[in-house]
Amino acid sequence: MREEQLKTKIIEIFDKYLGEEYLLFLFGSSSKKTSDITSDIDLAVYCNHTISSLLLLKIKEELEHRLYTLKEIDLINLTDASVNKNLLESILKEGVLWKKSKNYRELLKSLKKHLENLKK
Repeated sequence: MREEQLKTKIIEIFDKYLGEEYLLFLFGSSSKKTSDITSDIDLAVYCNHTISSLLLLKIKEELEHRLYTLKEIDLINLTDASVNKNLLESILKEGVLWKKSKNYRELLKSLKKHLENLKK
């Protein structure tokens, strides 16, 4: 499956569970174009409401079921207070924003504030 097709399917699945108001980042080797056949797909999601572990699990299961890829999918919840600040900094710096909602500037501002709170 080509990257653009993969991206479209992934966004459809996230839209189904989260609606329209969220940010979705591709990060890691896939975002740097250094991935190979053994690389996983690293995704990070952020929205202005809590994403439960159960909901995240449902999203991941549907991604694995519908994408028809042998690559493992890693899904990071950036809304979680326990997210690693170094990882979040790296995603903001090097990640590719795959999904922008209408209020993406507000969400990015909120995410950067979340990062500042993690640094304290």
